[in-house]
Amino acid sequence: MRLLKAGLVSTVLVAGLAACGDLIDPQPPGPGTGPTIESFIATPSTIQSGGSATLSWEVSGATTLSIEPGVGDVTGSSSVSVSPTTTTEYTLTATNAQGSTTATTTVTVTDNGGPITPGDPPTGTFGVSTSPEGPFTNDLGDNISDPSDERIIRVPAGGSFYAQVEYTGSQPITGIVINLVNSSPEGLRGTLSTTEPVGGFTLAGEPTGDNCDLSGASTSVTCVYQINVASDVVNIDQLPGSGNEFAYVFRTQVTDAGGNTSNEPIRGYVIIE
Repeated sequence: MRLLKAGLVSTVLVAGLAACGDLIDPQPPGPGTGPTIESFIATPSTIQSGGSATLSWEVSGATTLSIEPGVGDVTGSSSVSVSPTTTTEYTLTATNAQGSTTATTTVTVTDNGGPITPGDPPTGTFGVSTSPEGPFTNDLGDNISDPSDERIIRVPAGGSFYAQVEYTGSQPITGIVINLVNSSPEGLRGTLSTTEPVGGFTLAGEPTGDNCDLSGASTSVTCVYQINVASDVVNIDQLPGSGNEFAYVFRTQVTDAGGNTSNEPIRGYVIIE
């Protein structure tokens, strides 16, 4: 009988083990997926005026959870009590690094047996300024089409400016967002926050003002937001794909306790110098 050489034995053993999978490196995992919302319900789904309902949910794979209108961040919770004054559709947003998933549920509010439906959206004004005291400017009544328009404010990169939201609703005001709304470059639009920059802009913190109560207790609010500009931001006309844009354009959306959202096209213009 002829003996196999050591090198050949080694080769045979390695080949055999590899065939069994023992020496094969595991494949990297596939790309992640967004969160899954298994359920989102209101209990009870119909309440009398002045009553409350419990929103509850089952979600997997989410890092943050929020409910609008009027609830906000609910990360780490599985239920929350709400007391809407009119029939309200609530939206649950579950988010992770791969994306977001939403689900809705409705609480119907009745009075003497009939449903109370949402009313008119809040109305008011919005403007921007280099000072928290104003004056605050916007394009109300006449669109801004010239970079030399005096209603455009000019802010240095690395600086700050201020946005004032002054709104009144038929129901208590519960939410305000500030949006960057330029149509180009692609992907520039978004809602400002204190954490993730949108186009290099972030909110400095909570709004200020003697009449800035967003707890659902006031039908009229005046809130001032400080907006910080990153030091590497250039004016929009220097960005690839900016087209005819010559200033950054901001707009607000205001929500009341009935789920009504403002839709007035009032905008503030900012040039970065």
